[in-house]
Amino acid sequence: MRQRLRIFFTGKNALLFFIFSLIVYAFAEKIVLFTEFSIKYTDEDQCIQWLAADELMHGHFREPCFFGQDYNSCLEGWLSIPFLVIGLQFSEAIPLTTLLMSCLPFLLLIIYFLKKKEYALTVVILFFFLYFSLNYKLISILPRGFITGVFCFGIGYAFLLRNTKYRFFWFSFFAFFGIVFNETTFFLMFPVFCIYWKQNYRLKQFYLQGFLGSTIPLVYKIYAYVFYNVTHPKYKYFTKPKFQWDFKNLSSAVSHLDEWLFNDFTLIFISFIVLMCLFILKKQYFNLCIVVVTFVLITLMFGLVRTLEGTESIMFNKSRLFVFFPFLLAVLFSIIIPAFKWDLKAQSFISLALFILISIRCFGQQNLLKHKITEEVLRNDKIVSFLPVKDVFKLSYKYIYICKATHNTIILYDAMKQENFILYITIPLLSGNKIKTFSPTFDRRLWVFSSLINTQPEKVLISGNFKDRYNNKHLSSYKRRIIFANDENWLVEYKLNKTIGNTCKDFTLRLRRH
Repeated sequence: MRQRLRIFFTGKNALLFFIFSLIVYAFAEKIVLFTEFSIKYTDEDQCIQWLAADELMHGHFREPCFFGQDYNSCLEGWLSIPFLVIGLQFSEAIPLTTLLMSCLPFLLLIIYFLKKKEYALTVVILFFFLYFSLNYKLISILPRGFITGVFCFGIGYAFLLRNTKYRFFWFSFFAFFGIVFNETTFFLMFPVFCIYWKQNYRLKQFYLQGFLGSTIPLVYKIYAYVFYNVTHPKYKYFTKPKFQWDFKNLSSAVSHLDEWLFNDFTLIFISFIVLMCLFILKKQYFNLCIVVVTFVLITLMFGLVRTLEGTESIMFNKSRLFVFFPFLLAVLFSIIIPAFKWDLKAQSFISLALFILISIRCFGQQNLLKHKITEEVLRNDKIVSFLPVKDVFKLSYKYIYICKATHNTIILYDAMKQENFILYITIPLLSGNKIKTFSPTFDRRLWVFSSLINTQPEKVLISGNFKDRYNNKHLSSYKRRIIFANDENWLVEYKLNKTIGNTCKDFTLRLRRH
């Protein structure tokens, strides 16, 4: 019996068992995260992705970037359209798309190296996919543009690994799109480009295909720049944080790196040391230098003012800019481990050790998952508006019902409570765009804003009419009636004798540029 067990745990069957078990667990874990978190809660940025999907489904390509700003993208919303077409709701399709986007880069690596019979490396990739903290796992499935760069680069790297005729073209195409969507993808691109450049610098197709592949992403980047800075500057409501670097920021952050690295600094540091040792053992000193430079460049990021922005909440976590780390480590190990050509026995022992570590870690995470989600829901430092999906639907349909009952088609928000940052997006979507909403100060939808600002409908519902404003004598010229009122919010129907823009001025509401 002992002999059979020893043969099993040092052979191919053991390796396949470890890999299969971890893959099954990975799928199960993602299902739990999806059902317990992704489809139960949403936020204002996710709802912008709802809007992006709806607009594109109706043939409207409104902006090249995330609505109202000249950076990030609505890629998650656009890619969710097939799920919407087959009948999923926005609250299901968008998170499902992001979850699949976060998994695909690792899955492509796993499939490739499993076919190559690099079993230990496959377990190493699964290790980085599963071992990182719950902070990483929750942040990576948030539809907030965090994972788009890794997703694009992962597809490009999968093409690069396969020795096909146009692999350099497709790698360049997807990797540069990754940088366009999320600039931190550069830290994935840099080491891979340098290492493959050393191997292929004499090949003409390396340069030609690389140039051609980067052309379309660069054209898209130029188009976005022209759109927001030349032809449609008023669409840029939020401006990208300026590039400001300070050594004081760097020295302060270095002593607290764990806060910016998903509380997994120890894991990253040990992985980096192991990588260095492996490259030294194989005398790949050029690759070693590239890895060291990569980590130095990442460290320098902590000197940026933007990097220091954030809270402990996953909704605006300090680690959001470093979501590329698990895949970066998986990629770097995939470059060096095949050079060792370990036999099945060595691969089995390495895989068994990693399998035990993953099992212990994931068991602990599952026990903490509900507590972690509850903690996040109750946090007051989320920055963005965040609500349970069931409340979003309940409140949205409440206002839709009121609009129908009072024969109103426009809701104007004069005070932006947390829920209103979401409702002004979801009410039109859930009403089939029969109800229009308008947020004078914060509206990201300039096309809606511009089409309403100079109109004078017969009447509108105005949400947020607090008592002091309602009693303002200056507003007594408007015919009005209270629909409902409580300590937190009023909803009042106003018959307009002016345009919406001039009405907002009467309400002393600041209008965004239009």
